[in-house]
Amino acid sequence: FRVDRAEETPIGDYDTVIVDPPRKGLREAAELLVKSGVERVVYVSCNPRAFRLDYENHLEKAYRINDAILVDMFPHTPHVEAVMLLERI
Repeated sequence: FRVDRAEETPIGDYDTVIVDPPRKGLREAAELLVKSGVERVVYVSCNPRAFRLDYENHLEKAYRINDAILVDMFPHTPHVEAVMLLERI
């Protein structure tokens, strides 16, 4: 188990990685996952648009969305967290 910035972590040693990026998403750091060989990514997103861009521009080359769920972390607000399980193709 390790908590660190994606750009500074040798993620090739892990079979599952959990990412919870800021609102802007992973952007170019998503490419590190694609190149790493990690089998599963649990992607937690507070911004569906940023996730879509990360997925379409980087992640869908190597991963498919296997499961997804919305989590109401902030009751009585319109905000939800989306949690997706991505598995290597």
